Amino acid sequence: ASLLTTYVMTKMVVLKVSNEREMVPIANIAKSIFPSIMCSALSSIILLSCLSTKWFQIHRQEAFKSAINDFQSRVNSARSKRNPMYDLYFPPNVSVGSRVDKAVIFFPDLLVDKSAYATIMGKLSDAGILVAVVNLEPLRLSGTGCNGLSPAETVLKIGFEINKLLGIQVEEWILMSHGEGACAVTNIIRKSPASARGTMLRKPRIVLLSPTMFMHDLSKVNVSALVVNSVGGQGDDGKEKRMLTMRLPNESTKVHNVVHGDHSGFAHYGPATFRRDPLIRKKSLDELQKEVKEVMLDFLLSRESSLGKKD
Repeated sequence: ASLLTTYVMTKMVVLKVSNEREMVPIANIAKSIFPSIMCSALSSIILLSCLSTKWFQIHRQEAFKSAINDFQSRVNSARSKRNPMYDLYFPPNVSVGSRVDKAVIFFPDLLVDKSAYATIMGKLSDAGILVAVVNLEPLRLSGTGCNGLSPAETVLKIGFEINKLLGIQVEEWILMSHGEGACAVTNIIRKSPASARGTMLRKPRIVLLSPTMFMHDLSKVNVSALVVNSVGGQGDDGKEKRMLTMRLPNESTKVHNVVHGDHSGFAHYGPATFRRDPLIRKKSLDELQKEVKEVMLDFLLSRESSLGKKD
């Protein structure tokens, strides 16, 4: 409370309106800085908690063996490559020196092993999209970048390596996240440096899988967004999920609710122990991820919805 009060007081702005001076309402200031404070608080809390080896071992989410095997199979067939900063998933017939229309940089959820996303991200690459899953080891704090870099610096460096070192030309970059990873993605868009806006993020598009309250407010930002949530039943979008959607521009945001899904169903891990999921998945993992993959491809490729169509 003391930290919030001090921060708000230092951020108070005096506006001159009709030759009179009046204070900007504290509520408006608090609303604008809340995500930043919460992200900082979350990082501090997790960092302190991680000092407990026992806590860290209990709550880290390791990938299912099936996902690890899937990644290794793709490595063996030259469809995937592990780099210090990211795991790269190549589309068919794409390698060093190729050109791709779209590439995704993906930020994992808090404490989740990057390999847990191997299956769903691999299938996304099968559809022609280059995918880089950010390496957040060893702490796996999703609001940060990797190797001491900020999220924005991480994105720029990954883009540089893929473009300059691997020689892969990318027409459009898209940022994507799961869970608390939305904190990093929305912060990048909110504070994207001129170098990113002029190159990688000229017309930014983002995909947020089951985002949480730590995402930043982009309601006034020129960005196209897809939000994919898991809900308990038909017509159940939840109060928190509706509030989160309000942090995105209404006219350029699409929302899809996966009925009878759960938070960890977007990858191959779980169940989560640090933030327990109130939802109980009532469909297979393959069925859930197939629906999510198709929704993402509809958005990324600007195509008509393929859901409900027969294979």
